[in-house]
Amino acid sequence: PPTMDGCLLSDARGREIASALPDLPGPGRAALGISRERMDLALVSLARRRGAVVRERCEAAEPVVEQGRVVGVRLRAHGEVVRARVVVAADGRRSIVQRAFAPGAGDPLRTTDASWYGFKVHLQGDPSRLSGRVELHLFQGGYAGLGAIEGGRLNLCFLATVATLRACGCATSPRATASM
Repeated sequence: PPTMDGCLLSDARGREIASALPDLPGPGRAALGISRERMDLALVSLARRRGAVVRERCEAAEPVVEQGRVVGVRLRAHGEVVRARVVVAADGRRSIVQRAFAPGAGDPLRTTDASWYGFKVHLQGDPSRLSGRVELHLFQGGYAGLGAIEGGRLNLCFLATVATLRACGCATSPRATASM
């Protein structure tokens, strides 16, 4: 993967500031530009090598909670319960674990103007134009980020409030917004 050692921040007025990334003990300044797909594969591989049992093509339907602690999940297909010492809820906005403890917090049908919407796309491009840095372009109601990733590609991400999207004509109703 490509390395980055700097960051460029810009705002809607065209102001920019460039800075080196922090120099951390051990890794130093260099950050790696890795796609989520590549990172997930590396994490699963490492987990297997360290003894984790990995279950693929399974969907968790609900957490199993005992004495206020998540101790496993019930799988959707057959209702099988899978127990674990540690359960990691890495399932995003619609998290079954989050909804079990805070039912309204992760409900995509309760999208409001203050809710956030994000997307990412990998583009073919010339990563050298970024000069070894990640770029964050801030605007009222969100930001866009651009960074180099493996394979000579660029990762473009975008995060904005639903109110910002509506102001641009990108979303007109709560139902349309919830299905994005």
